[in-house]
Amino acid sequence: MNNGEREAACKKIRSDNEECLSDFKWDLVDQGLMEKTISRHLNNLDLFLNKFMLGEEAKAMEEGPYLVDDFYKNYFIHKCDWATGGSIKSTSESLKKFYMCMFNNGRIETEDYMELSKTIKDKMPEWQAEYEQTKEGK
Repeated sequence: MNNGEREAACKKIRSDNEECLSDFKWDLVDQGLMEKTISRHLNNLDLFLNKFMLGEEAKAMEEGPYLVDDFYKNYFIHKCDWATGGSIKSTSESLKKFYMCMFNNGRIETEDYMELSKTIKDKMPEWQAEYEQTKEGK
């Protein structure tokens, strides 16, 4: 993929992401969440979808459930200076809520959501330990 093709793909994916994030926002509003909480979830998803997923390659939202481990191990823990053990949990909560919304809206399949949930459950201790090791090295 050349630069022009990549830019076109990223533009299309960003547009799709905006639509998904809008649906997610209204889902959170319907749940009665406070604006501050909604904003945190949306910021977490913007980081995941529009920074991480569009970083080296243009990856669509649907690929996200299979990239969560890579996100934490190779991006979040090492490139987000503000990352904490709590923010790993908070961002994981945002990802689960978002992808449940996408499942409920027919944008991902059951197995995609199950993969995300299983990865978060199984890998959380590993991500927390890696964060602690990284923090000690700073």
